[in-house]
Amino acid sequence: MVEVIVQAIAMDQNDNHFVILRDVNGSRGLPILVGPWEARAIDIELQGYKPPRPMTHDLLRNILEQVGARVRRVVVTELRDMTYFAIINVEREGVEQDIDARPSDAIALALRCKAPIYVADKVLEEAGAYLIDPPSARQQDREEQEEIERFRSLLDDAGLDDLE
Repeated sequence: MVEVIVQAIAMDQNDNHFVILRDVNGSRGLPILVGPWEARAIDIELQGYKPPRPMTHDLLRNILEQVGARVRRVVVTELRDMTYFAIINVEREGVEQDIDARPSDAIALALRCKAPIYVADKVLEEAGAYLIDPPSARQQDREEQEEIERFRSLLDDAGLDDLE
């Protein structure tokens, strides 16, 4: 597993929203397509905005706290048929449970609970996670170059050349 942070929320020219995850070492990134409401929920927390009444992910955090549970981590576990899957690992009274979740909801909750976010190695490989700061062409080996090309192709196919 690779620990990641939420680098940004982005939108392409077709109004598709993406959460951009970046590994904590800063070398790889992973865009995940999310809905507009989920993007907003993540962005609100990133911006530090506190709504006057709890939003859905705030409510979930509050419920977990009231019952003595805590989010230990969130993991993007799988990429299947171009759909990402995630789990929320919750601990209560020494017992851990994994709860199935959409990555967008898991990330929004992790941010509110200050829990770490991870991506499974196999997901990064399957998704062709792109290099954020690729080395010069002379230093890149063939696998790195192919990885960059896969990501560029993904961006071209998704129309992501004008991320905001």
